[in-house]
Amino acid sequence: KEEGCEIEYLNAACDDLSVINPETDDLLIILGGPMNSDQIATYPNLITEVDIIREAVERDMSVLGICLGAQLLAKALGGAVARNAVREIGWCDVELTEAGLSDPVLSTFAPTQEVFQWHEDGITLPPDAVLLATSPASAVQAFRYGEHAYGLQFHLETNRPLIDRW
Repeated sequence: KEEGCEIEYLNAACDDLSVINPETDDLLIILGGPMNSDQIATYPNLITEVDIIREAVERDMSVLGICLGAQLLAKALGGAVARNAVREIGWCDVELTEAGLSDPVLSTFAPTQEVFQWHEDGITLPPDAVLLATSPASAVQAFRYGEHAYGLQFHLETNRPLIDRW
């Protein structure tokens, strides 16, 4: 906002997502939630979200998926999501891959970076996606598809008050 960007927050479960326009909007950020990406019967908006993400990527719109958002991005691109053997909740290390070390975005991380996690599902990398970070509990912690779509299984948007609220 300080840089003059217009930001619109939408709650996918109750807001009209048709206002998202991949032809004119510059960036789509999909955040996490308490559900998993397969709970379509309970959260039918997940289908709409995957469709919007797919269209945004096809139109080369910048997309950032965080946690559930990364899982939905992976599904939109032909990847899969399944339950991990172990939950990751709390501060955990992720390790950058060789591609992550040279990535325009993730190369700003340390080779081993402590990040906040809160998930029990893991991502199977979509075809043509580049693996950027991994951890012992989740093989896919971060990935890039093309030049403008990133999925992060971890939470960069957190701070102590937000974590306490969760």
